[in-house]
Amino acid sequence: ATKEESEAKSQFDLSAELPSDAACAKYLVSDRYELILGAVVLSSVVLMAADFHFTGYVIGQEIGFKDMSSLPAGDESPAWITYVTLFMDIFFFLEVAMRVVVLRWVFFKLWVNWLDLIVVALALGVDIIGGLSAGFNVGV
Repeated sequence: ATKEESEAKSQFDLSAELPSDAACAKYLVSDRYELILGAVVLSSVVLMAADFHFTGYVIGQEIGFKDMSSLPAGDESPAWITYVTLFMDIFFFLEVAMRVVVLRWVFFKLWVNWLDLIVVALALGVDIIGGLSAGFNVGV
């Protein structure tokens, strides 16, 4: 491996900085954990795409978008999409909170963890604002 490749790998490899007795911390920075979390993120993206599909279909008909009026009336997003999205947002919040608690200061050394923290905070902010406007009736 070249010097640049080893430096790039070590930029994301914080296992050397973890306490030797921190089995949970080692698991949180393992490839297996990252793959599992990546699969959950991918399923979240698919869920968002389905939600946008339903919403776009309804909006397209409402504004009379080209050839949309000849299609059957669109339904609003199914309620289960709202519930699963809220569940995933809470899951991601708990996952980031767990990483902050377990990894402590090591968590803040990687910029991707900061990105995770910002995305989760924004998602929860949207959920809270949406909940306030709907009177916290998730099924609306």
